[in-house]
Amino acid sequence: MNGSAWKKFACCRPARVAALALALAAGLGLAGCRTYRAPVAPDFSQEMADRAAAIDLVRAGQRLEYAGKEALAEDKYRQAVNLYRETPSAWNNLGRLLMKRGANEEARVAFLISAELSPRDPMPLYNLGALWDNMGYLDDAGRWYEEALSRDENFQPALRRSILVDQMLRRGNEVTARRVQRALLQETDPWWIERLQRERVRLAEELRAGRGRRGEDDYLKRPTDERPAGLPPFGTDPGPLAEPLPR
Repeated sequence: MNGSAWKKFACCRPARVAALALALAAGLGLAGCRTYRAPVAPDFSQEMADRAAAIDLVRAGQRLEYAGKEALAEDKYRQAVNLYRETPSAWNNLGRLLMKRGANEEARVAFLISAELSPRDPMPLYNLGALWDNMGYLDDAGRWYEEALSRDENFQPALRRSILVDQMLRRGNEVTARRVQRALLQETDPWWIERLQRERVRLAEELRAGRGRRGEDDYLKRPTDERPAGLPPFGTDPGPLAEPLPR
């Protein structure tokens, strides 16, 4: 999904979130009995109470995750989004656990909802990239890493993976070179520093020889018919990121 497509997708946020949540609820058993309820005036105090309770459920879910009880943690995240659907951390963390157990379509929808509800947070968009990355669809992964970086150009996980995707596909231009520079400024891991330095040299040689393979706009608009089968180098498989414990 390119930048303009993402903006078009996000333009009607409430309706999109409701539709995505309903679709995911059908697969996760979140929807209750469909009985008619007469409309009532909104109770803002109840809404605040539900939001606070949902955050407590997210905290409980994360504690269960840290204890290795992922099935129980997933149940807590489901309870959180069922109680208060506009809880982006619950959707993101639910998506991670769904992704880990191979429920990729449900994970994709959960990450999209989280991204809709938290429009400045790069994390759920990075997780969408990691989802496609793990399935070997590097072009699609690269697009989502680009989207994450459009929210925060210094978001380290997306910087790392976007650079690595370009490296694996043997492409890059001035945009990638600037990302390598930003990544090196904040990198402390020796493995990544060495990897990024090698990529810096490769890009410099390519750009000097006039062989930059893409411009940023061209890359974002490319068709997705290329499906490289190469796997990430050992030690660099992307994993979805957790939301920090809400304060």
